Amino acid sequence: PVFHIDVHGKMDRKDNLDLDIGMGPMEHCWADRDDAEGQAEVLALKEHLASGMREAFKVLKGKTFQVHQKMMHMTVEEDPYLNAYWGGSTFETISHQSVNMRVPAIQLEIPHTMRKELVSNEALFKKFATALLNSYKYCVSTFKSHTNKPSCCGCADFENVEGVESARSLILRKEGRPACKTLEETELMLRELHHIERTTSEKQI
Repeated sequence: PVFHIDVHGKMDRKDNLDLDIGMGPMEHCWADRDDAEGQAEVLALKEHLASGMREAFKVLKGKTFQVHQKMMHMTVEEDPYLNAYWGGSTFETISHQSVNMRVPAIQLEIPHTMRKELVSNEALFKKFATALLNSYKYCVSTFKSHTNKPSCCGCADFENVEGVESARSLILRKEGRPACKTLEETELMLRELHHIERTTSEKQI
């Protein structure tokens, strides 16, 4: 099976030097709430990867790094704000889109100082890569829920039906025919308007 790892960079934060492991789409959209097996697989992947990354940082042997005039350790946050899931009322992240296609996906937000250390510290780089490989080997490759597509992605709860109908009324005649375009072009316009409307209802990052 495929495993999508979306690697992002982020600025150094003022109060931590965390590796953010974003699994929001997996937690919200991979399995139905009553799909105990699917939910358990997501949790197992999250815990395994976080544990593996914490083990990787042990190679630093307590080394600290100066960030914003503070000395900090490199740590792991498996429940970050930047978790790759922005909710259903805005555009979907790449990780979110992968999950909707039944591809397990995570998002890694790596701070600037951590990226510099990874490219210069071969031992850390190998441990970091090993953590990802082992999470695939012992978790993702054994998933049984790939084909258990949820009856409805959790994001559907956020769709603004009223907004779609309002846009439809502007570009369709009363009898349901397009005002000036083909029906196919009108439906495409509706989808685009729906996306634009959704992006205005949630704070952008």
